[in-house]
Amino acid sequence: MRLARLKYLIISLLAVTSLGFYGCAKKDGGSVFGPYTMQNIFNAMAVTPLHTTFNASSGGTFYGSSGARYYFPPFSLERDSVQIVGNVDVTVAEYLKVSDMIFSGVLPYSNGAPLVTAGAFYLNITQNGNTVVLARPAHYQAFLPVKASVATEGMGLYLGRPDDTVSSNLVNWQPINDTNRGSIAALTDTVVITTDSVHYNAASRNLLSPAYQAFALQITAPLTTFSDTIVAYAVFDTLNTVWQLSASHEHLITETMVPNYPVHFVVFTVINGDFYAGITAATPVSGNTYTVNLTKTSPVALKARIDALP
Repeated sequence: MRLARLKYLIISLLAVTSLGFYGCAKKDGGSVFGPYTMQNIFNAMAVTPLHTTFNASSGGTFYGSSGARYYFPPFSLERDSVQIVGNVDVTVAEYLKVSDMIFSGVLPYSNGAPLVTAGAFYLNITQNGNTVVLARPAHYQAFLPVKASVATEGMGLYLGRPDDTVSSNLVNWQPINDTNRGSIAALTDTVVITTDSVHYNAASRNLLSPAYQAFALQITAPLTTFSDTIVAYAVFDTLNTVWQLSASHEHLITETMVPNYPVHFVVFTVINGDFYAGITAATPVSGNTYTVNLTKTSPVALKARIDALP
């Protein structure tokens, strides 16, 4: 299993566009209209965090930008073992769609292997600029909307840690098997995460019996000469998960970490300041080569196409 995967400058780009593990937003507002660079694409398309407040003394409910709802009970926060009273400031970002995971670099990976996820979120809570945490044994709840096609059975609580296993990803998700720390409840169109931790949380599970395939992806474009600075992903049909493919060499990608599940290969790059992308459906089989044809488009249009995938 490959754990170190070079992905051009993406990790440095994500450090600019995404949330720090113990900080706030660092986006600089890149343009979605071009001319394009890889950096301004990730800057512009990463999830924009929402900022809100609630009263720690009375507790409260607030909503994220993707329809998720959060509930904190009264007197559930502390700093240095001192109970927090009064208003607190909240930064929240949600990664419910595969496209948001891709452009924000918050991919569903655990120790270098893909997870199936119902969604993830990031919370940072401060008062007067100082970070506060849950006063254990207190918990809060996050109610995440999920698509009907996403099977949530068997999912558990995962907490995000900085990822030192995959160079292009910010978060290495770790399972929390202690029910005193938190749990997952699946409703018809909602997953309820009960947790005692702020920062990165997710409802996820391992892939079931993955049979990984060794195959290749050939990238073509209208221009015969273009850079190998190509970003490619396998988006799994109906599973709400994604895997970033290996680096391209002379427009050919060889891959060994995608199983024989139905997927859509999503590929994009910048050529002479223009954005090119392509999507190809396949069920990978070892020894096969699949072709993705890139055409001129925009990052916004590609995101819409990803969101429309099964």
